[in-house]
Amino acid sequence: MRNSLAQLVLKLTAPGVPDIYQGAELWDLNLVDPDNRRPVDYAIRVPLLERIQRDLCRDRRETMCRLLLNWRDGGIKLAILATLLTFRREHEELFAQGTYEPLFAHGGGADRVCAFLRRNGQAILSAVSRFPGRSDGPWGHTVLTLPEDLRGKAWRDVLTGMVWASDREQLHAENLFADLPVSVLVPALT
Repeated sequence: MRNSLAQLVLKLTAPGVPDIYQGAELWDLNLVDPDNRRPVDYAIRVPLLERIQRDLCRDRRETMCRLLLNWRDGGIKLAILATLLTFRREHEELFAQGTYEPLFAHGGGADRVCAFLRRNGQAILSAVSRFPGRSDGPWGHTVLTLPEDLRGKAWRDVLTGMVWASDREQLHAENLFADLPVSVLVPALT
């Protein structure tokens, strides 16, 4: 589940057009073609999406944490997918023309972090935890080093709404992954 959420965030925020199969908005544990040609069960998806969107408007962080805790129904995947597709639609130029800049983690859990920036006048920082099955242990002093022009800024997580201040030039992994195994940040309005 955690690997699938990491793959989903990478697919939706990395350069290129995300390839999303209709009907794969929830967990889909089938082989690819031709198994994905079944009719889509909208009777499950539509009310679930409506409930998730309503709950996200009330309390984004609480909803995401609850959906992660009850991950088996696929609601967490649907919530992240809907949130990031909406964000992409609202920031088309960033995703169509934005640069890609890898970010590097340092510290004991550095090998468990994959992160990058997309920029084009705006910025989005995507970070996912890697190898969740290998170690869910503490992050210690694992940090992401930010480019000089983005240091000292506050960042808002698009998924949870949480705001994190960078520690001069770094973001701490324990903050980024406090609620979810993925984090999608934008500079917070100050």
